[in-house]
Amino acid sequence: MMLVVHIWANQLDNWVVVNGHILWEYLGKVSEPVAFFLFLGGYGLYCVREKGDKHRYSRLFRLYIHYWIILFLFSTVAVLLKNPAVYPINVSDVFLNYSSIHISWNPVCQFLLPYVLLSLLYPVLFKLLDRFGVVFVGIATFVLYGIAGSLYGKYGDMLFWEIPERFFFYLCPFMWGACLKKADVINKISLKRSVATLLFIVLLVIYSVLHSTLFTPFYVLAFVVLFVKLPRPKLLDWVLSKIGDHSMNMWFIHAWFCFILLKDELYSLRYPVVVLIVVLVMSYISSIIINAITKPMENKLFKQ
Repeated sequence: MMLVVHIWANQLDNWVVVNGHILWEYLGKVSEPVAFFLFLGGYGLYCVREKGDKHRYSRLFRLYIHYWIILFLFSTVAVLLKNPAVYPINVSDVFLNYSSIHISWNPVCQFLLPYVLLSLLYPVLFKLLDRFGVVFVGIATFVLYGIAGSLYGKYGDMLFWEIPERFFFYLCPFMWGACLKKADVINKISLKRSVATLLFIVLLVIYSVLHSTLFTPFYVLAFVVLFVKLPRPKLLDWVLSKIGDHSMNMWFIHAWFCFILLKDELYSLRYPVVVLIVVLVMSYISSIIINAITKPMENKLFKQ
């Protein structure tokens, strides 16, 4: 989804036009990768919590190891191949980027620190969910989401405002994912596949036309519930599973290709689908290489 958004951001030509807008623009609008990531993160951590989470800290440390290795390798290549002035080497920039407090070298990773904070605090957050219930928590986090979003428009450039703003903005989809699991909505809703397919198409059309950040949590919630109910070929689930194994690495990696290292070369291909496939393949292969580098470190640091 993030790849679709960033490829659309460059507004390539030679694509189907619908009502005066390129089709890729509509696809970009319905992607909402950060919201989906946080929603599924909340859902997944609630599942983990039910089983007992013995790897909370090591899981986050692994995440940072991958982030640091990717940042180091790709920023080094960028400095060597591109203008070194793009990545000024000073203590402040190095600290802010490697700590993820303010990621200026690869801004698509700005979600990282707020997500880590949510992951660290999820035991407390889920206790509040158990105490106050799905409805109250759902409404309360949505209110905070609206407030944080409106304030970001006024103070978004203030460095240390970014962290609490993004935390409370991301809290809503994260907790809504946990609410979905706690309420067991997916198992309780029974839909015929034909009905689920129709509703899914209607949802995509409506959200692409009436796109608004205010509606994003509702859209993501409905999307996840309906997608699970859709008839899906096994091949699609297999492909999604394989990509999912590398999704975080690919998130960290793809923007280096799209915006920095190979921007002109990639977009000379002109066709969005072609660019998407090329970036997907390069990011996937790069992720395999990154895993090969990090695996020995992880084996030493996290001996079972």
